[in-house]
Amino acid sequence: MRGCVVDLKLVQAQIALFKGERAETLRLIHEYRQEHDDDSMVMWLEAQAQSDREARMQRLQVLAGRSDSTYGQLAQDTLRVEAEYAQKIEAVRRARSFDPTTRRLIGLVGVLVIGILILVSLGVGQTPVEIPTPTVTIAPTVVSLPDRSRVLVADSYTARYPRGILQVSAIEDESARVIRREDQTLVMPVPGARFYALKIVFECRGGVCNQPPEARLRLELSNGEYIDARDDVQIINELVLEPIALGRTTTGWVIFEIPTVTSADALLVNPPSEDAEVAFEGIRIVLG
Repeated sequence: MRGCVVDLKLVQAQIALFKGERAETLRLIHEYRQEHDDDSMVMWLEAQAQSDREARMQRLQVLAGRSDSTYGQLAQDTLRVEAEYAQKIEAVRRARSFDPTTRRLIGLVGVLVIGILILVSLGVGQTPVEIPTPTVTIAPTVVSLPDRSRVLVADSYTARYPRGILQVSAIEDESARVIRREDQTLVMPVPGARFYALKIVFECRGGVCNQPPEARLRLELSNGEYIDARDDVQIINELVLEPIALGRTTTGWVIFEIPTVTSADALLVNPPSEDAEVAFEGIRIVLG
């Protein structure tokens, strides 16, 4: 019986982590540790439940020291992938800092410096030396994050409700381009899960829409479960939904974290809350 309690507590912690309930995951782990020794699996769950990236990385570093365990090796792989993508994202940032105007300015400065050196050499009576003018070329580094999205016929995936019109224009299953909004770092799904992203076009149909799409979006899975969209992530280098007024449109991606063993059947569009000023009957958009 005691073993069943232990298994149940860890299963509950895994379920809470999958649902994005980090505080509940940490609470369950704390209760588990009151009566049991620490192990690699518990350390892995605790690391993944951290909302602060630095705290998560520190715990993964400690766990990576246990290379003799499966979770220790998994922590090593996670740290390696995090480091690789961090370098790629930093390369993109640096490349962006060199816009066309900056590149032309750098080239002009280079030509002026060479011209000044030639004039100085002529002024002191030295034999002029023909110096070739170099061409300044700055090639930006491109990050090869795979774009797995597929475009849809938006009119076929539309929901109309009092506050607006929502259209799904693209789907990206197993997205590898998800980053955290707070610090723009790459985010990986928890073990056994994947990111499922939908590109949304929203038209405001009522006054000012401060929180587009002015509805609660949930993903209906093949196993009958429902998953809410994550509001702390976005797709790298893509637009995000922004506040707009009546008659204007905004485009962005909504991202769900779902189990790898399930598929997405439909998008459910419901009122943002039970006490919403403008209520409407939920709308089901089939994604198959």
